[in-house]
This record gives sequence, C-alpha cells and structure tokens, in this order.
Amino acid sequence: MGNQHGALRDLLIARQKRGVSLEEIAESTKISIFYLRAIEEGVFEKLPGGIYTVSYLRQYAQAIDYDEDALVRHYHRLTGVEPPQPGADPPKRSSGPLGRFVRVLSVLS
Repeated sequence: MGNQHGALRDLLIARQKRGVSLEEIAESTKISIFYLRAIEEGVFEKLPGGIYTVSYLRQYAQAIDYDEDALVRHYHRLTGVEPPQPGADPPKRSSGPLGRFVRVLSVLS
C-alpha cells in the first residue's frame, strides 16, 4: 500500500506544481471531477473501465505533465487488470438481448 500512497502523492504534487485545479482539468479534458478525484485517490473501481479508464489516466497525466505510461502501469499493477496485448483480438461482444442492452447503454452514456 505504501507504493500506492507514494504514487498518489506524486500525482497531487505534480498537479500542484503545475498550478492546475481539478476543475481546469475537467474543463480541458471533459472528464468529470468525480473521475479525476478517483484517479488522484487511487479508487480505480469508480472509473468507467476498459479503454475509457486508460484514456482518462492518460489525459489526466498529460494535464499535469506526469508520465502517462508510468501512471497506466501503476493502474495495471494495482488493479491486476491485464494491459491489452498488441495485435490481440478485441473482446467478443455479447449477442442476444443483454449484449444489445449493454451496447445501447454504452452509446447513451
């Protein structure tokens, strides 16, 4: 857990050094403050998941001049989520009523 707190402190310090508020990051990235706080607090289960989470982490890192790859590696290490392998087939979408429902929800959100 010490590593997690150290990395989170690094994010906060990097953001403070840049003099950037969460509101400014939210405005420039269109990522909600709720998700930005979750990133800074390391509460990754609050993030939307999949490619959205990685995208949010990268955008946040860019906004505070932090190493994007280091932040994404930290996320993968803490969550145990495997990074996608280059050339790997994307996950199959579920068919049937539930799969269609999930796809409609993802389009609407």
